[in-house]
Amino acid sequence: LHKWWVFETRTVEVTSVQTLCAAFERNRSMPLGVDQCERLKTKMAGRTDVEIKPRTFVTFTYVSPADQGTHSASVVRDLDDAGNPIAAGSRLTVELSRNEPKVFRVP
Repeated sequence: LHKWWVFETRTVEVTSVQTLCAAFERNRSMPLGVDQCERLKTKMAGRTDVEIKPRTFVTFTYVSPADQGTHSASVVRDLDDAGNPIAAGSRLTVELSRNEPKVFRVP
């Protein structure tokens, strides 16, 4: 019940998809940095404790139920809701905060 009250489920359309790389220290889930892959490899050269992984960044716009304004957001995602490789025009289900315009979750 609390989830329903605080978040509203909507389907959004992906506006862009970009592959970037993220640099992770061993056994850490938060990246040290995100950038173009070659640029990041150059920045992290010589760091044997860092692993560089490609990530697919997906951008979409949505109308927030909190302020009725249009906002843009990005998430890391490889597949759309149908299980197909993500692309511009793909559909994603998101949960938008009813209280905070820029707060969302991707289930």
